[in-house]
Amino acid sequence: MNWTHRLILGGLMSISFTAIGLCATDPCDAIVIANKATMQSKYTTTSKPTGVPLVPHMGKIHMHYKDHSCKFVRNDSINGEAVGIYTQHMASPEGSTDEEFWISKQSDKILREEIDGEITGSGHGHLSMQYHY
Repeated sequence: MNWTHRLILGGLMSISFTAIGLCATDPCDAIVIANKATMQSKYTTTSKPTGVPLVPHMGKIHMHYKDHSCKFVRNDSINGEAVGIYTQHMASPEGSTDEEFWISKQSDKILREEIDGEITGSGHGHLSMQYHY
C-alpha cells in the first residue's frame, strides 16, 4: 500500500480510532492517525533546525519513497502525559528521513517530533519540533 492510500485509509479510519488511535495494529497507521488528529487541531510548534534545511525536501521524500518502514518503540511520558513513541523511515531519490514521534495516548496528537534527514547532494539536517495545543 503506498503512502497516498495510507493517508486516505488513515483519514477514513480516524473516525473510529479518534480515542484509541494507538490501538492501530500497524505502526504506520498510528502515525497517519496522529498526523490527521494533529492537522485537525489548532496548534503552534517550536522548531529547532540544524544543518541542511529538511522541510523543502520532505514532501518529495514522502511522495516518492522507495523504502518505508515504521516501528513502535516504547511507551513513555511527556510532562506526565502518556505517549507512545514511534519511528518512521523513508527513502527516495531525493534523500531519506528517520523520524521519531511522541504521540499522546489520550488525544492521538503528536506532542514531539525529531527528524534526521540526508538530502542527496546536500548533506545532513536535523529538525526538532515541540507541538503546543
